[in-house]
Amino acid sequence: MESQPEGIAAEVLQERSYRRLGCALVSAAIPGLGDWLLGGRRRGAYILVAYAALLACYWPLRLPRLYLGFACMVLASILLHVVGACCAFILARVKHDAVANLWVVLLIPAALFATSMELRLGMHLSGFQVFTIVGQSMSPGLSPGDTVMVDTRAFRQHAPHAGEVVVFRHKGSILVKRAIATGGSTVHGAGGRVDVDGTALAEPYLAPRAADSRAEPPDAFGPVRVPPGQLFVLGDNRDLSLDSRVLSGPDAYGPVLTTDVIGAPVYRFSRRMGGSDHDGQPVK
Repeated sequence: MESQPEGIAAEVLQERSYRRLGCALVSAAIPGLGDWLLGGRRRGAYILVAYAALLACYWPLRLPRLYLGFACMVLASILLHVVGACCAFILARVKHDAVANLWVVLLIPAALFATSMELRLGMHLSGFQVFTIVGQSMSPGLSPGDTVMVDTRAFRQHAPHAGEVVVFRHKGSILVKRAIATGGSTVHGAGGRVDVDGTALAEPYLAPRAADSRAEPPDAFGPVRVPPGQLFVLGDNRDLSLDSRVLSGPDAYGPVLTTDVIGAPVYRFSRRMGGSDHDGQPVK
């Protein structure tokens, strides 16, 4: 029997080697698919099932609404994409492979990039967005630099209630304030106190007032009757908040349309390595 020409054998080996690398990149994006394409059907099926379970955590389980669920999903996604890519690359290696093992160094960034894209898309499709607080109007509950997980489907079944913290669009910006009153209610402020329909609000969430405070906008406002389909919103740090108290002038704000509400922040966390003490704290 004649042996296969050496040149042809080398070309076939090289083609198989680069096919293995390509399938490893496929597994970096869709864990398990590269193994399946390379013939590792059982291993590929196991990884694909694990990947399907991860996707189910976005929908219908919607685990990002819980901080622990979100943290576990991030770790599981990183592991699944990295392990899936490395398995397809290393376990399918043959003798005299033309692709060096050093290529695995490029697979890891590819897997991490795919993880990032998956998290963004999965969270968006399941009704979650992440925003970073840039102002002090909601301190001490929300401070500059805090990251909040926002449930964009929180108000699909009902309109925001008085007392809830809401995220909304206003003049091209995305802001966070507290809904103090809803459509049809009358709001009046005087002497550091806010009355809704004649009843004084208990507001334990407020930031302490400075002794020499000359709040702008002023404490005294109204009475204002909130139009139907709108919200009267205030910041928890009244000294440093532009909000519905400002009804005229260049910084006119006024009530906010409920149709401009994006959702409700459910918890805050830090993006810094190692996290922070307030990771997972609910936004109340």
